[in-house]
Amino acid sequence: MKIGVAGLWHLGAMYAIGLAELGHDVIAYDPNADSVSEFSKGSLLVYEPHLQEMLVKNIATQNITFTNNELDLGQVDLLFLTYDTPVDEDDKADSNYVISEFKRIVMNLKSEVNILVSSQLPVGSSDSIQKILQYSGRDGSVTVQPENLRLGMAVESFFHPARIIAGTHDGSPDELVIELFSGIDAPIVWMNRRSAEVTKHALNAFLATSVTFMGEIAEICESVGADAKEVEIGLKSDPRIGSKAYLSPGLGFAGGTLARDVRKLSELQADIRPENTVLTSLLISNRHNNDWVSRSLAKILTKEKNLRICFWGISYTENTDTLRRSEIYSLMKRLVEAGSKVTYVENLSIKDEVDPRIVSIDNIEASLDQIDVLVVSKKLISPLDFDRIVRNILSKDVWILDPSRHLIGQKLDFLKNPKYLTVGNGF
Repeated sequence: MKIGVAGLWHLGAMYAIGLAELGHDVIAYDPNADSVSEFSKGSLLVYEPHLQEMLVKNIATQNITFTNNELDLGQVDLLFLTYDTPVDEDDKADSNYVISEFKRIVMNLKSEVNILVSSQLPVGSSDSIQKILQYSGRDGSVTVQPENLRLGMAVESFFHPARIIAGTHDGSPDELVIELFSGIDAPIVWMNRRSAEVTKHALNAFLATSVTFMGEIAEICESVGADAKEVEIGLKSDPRIGSKAYLSPGLGFAGGTLARDVRKLSELQADIRPENTVLTSLLISNRHNNDWVSRSLAKILTKEKNLRICFWGISYTENTDTLRRSEIYSLMKRLVEAGSKVTYVENLSIKDEVDPRIVSIDNIEASLDQIDVLVVSKKLISPLDFDRIVRNILSKDVWILDPSRHLIGQKLDFLKNPKYLTVGNGF
């Protein structure tokens, strides 16, 4: 079976390379000739751990070929739609882009071809795609297979999912889908297409609710003298919640994936009832949670002006090399505008343009020199002597903002430091 993958950004790259790794014959298509050229040379456009090596391997075995010529899609028996849906600054998705791309390529497909939709599209989109397929004179089914990837952990998410959601026209199993994912040891959960589309919205909204809920609990802990980390342990020890729940005290979620689905469900709910709901208040509360670093810096700024601030980690999330939707980077730009001197250390080389007033420092210990504030945005994976770094930090008269407690580990000395601030610690 020859498989096509249309749209090669983060989602499409992972699916194309992952399906090739499973032994399928993959034609990976994108209209951008420059992108196709980079992939063909074995270069990723979006970093993911271990994916580069997998790409080079499957190019060598000829399991995957890249093209920007839509005519090449005429060879495929099954086509994945994996275009990353554009999202604006208000987290509203432009699903018309994906639909228009499918309209553009559909006439080049076989007379009998099946479509799998993994692009992040609103409920009802699969019906539109089915109609386009029919109007083009082609036979075939449309199945919704919502992606389950996590930035920075996409390889693990693809090959070791807890389950695979598959939405068919009437919820019946599809032998092609079973064959497609036979190399992945995970159950397939069958449902109808609209249920699969809503499942994707609902999953992200649930995760967003968990993050935001814990942010509010952490704020209460700060005001009453409790420790949100201990509350987290208490909550996750309940089998009705579980150890993997999104209930760790820290900053809120960034815009994009979670915010997009919360906003979509909020819009659907607004058509049903006018009053505010949990969903409609989520984004407002999440913005407040994401402002924790700003609020903490404001307290420091009442004592000191023109702070020298170093951030450990500025990308969107761990194991990524992009600043797109990074709340921390937005804050850094505001700080330099206000006169602060801002530096940073990052795991990976940032592929996006960084404000020239913000200085990158390669050496993690050197980044601690001549600063007033250290903001630990996320874990750094560079090899280092952690104990020595901890001693170095504790020996300096600097404010430490560590919202997710990356520095603490077993080093409870930090909690005794009056200049150590973390989300949800009210002692």
